[in-house]
Amino acid sequence: MTTTDIPTAAEVGIRSGVHLLIALLREATKTNPELRDQTLNFLIDLFAGVKPLALWGNNKLNVVMDKSLNGVCDYLEEVIMNEKTSEFGKKSALKTLFSLGLLRGSLQNFLLVVDLLRKLKIKVEFVSNFFEGNKRMSGKRIFAL
Repeated sequence: MTTTDIPTAAEVGIRSGVHLLIALLREATKTNPELRDQTLNFLIDLFAGVKPLALWGNNKLNVVMDKSLNGVCDYLEEVIMNEKTSEFGKKSALKTLFSLGLLRGSLQNFLLVVDLLRKLKIKVEFVSNFFEGNKRMSGKRIFAL
């Protein structure tokens, strides 16, 4: 096994774990919608501390993670499109989806976020120190919903 390989058991564990967590979250939030908001806030905070493109690559672990994160993206899209999701929940899911796009280097994620923003008519404030000269914001916030 090389440094780019992972054991089959680890691949099965990662993919099934992510799938089962999404299924459980989907069911649990039917009776406790706050759980969804807490989960989204946790993911936003977690992803904020990870460098862009950290999950991008072509080694086996990155490929397994990418396949698993497709399910997360599908779940986030469901949350965003659900009429019962609060505006705050939709914005949190959009931020999470955008963050995943940054971590994965996924054009598909970015295009999905743009499409959802357009469909839902959610206003976005873009923040960039490149354009505004604000050094404090550099690398901390790409956009605010």
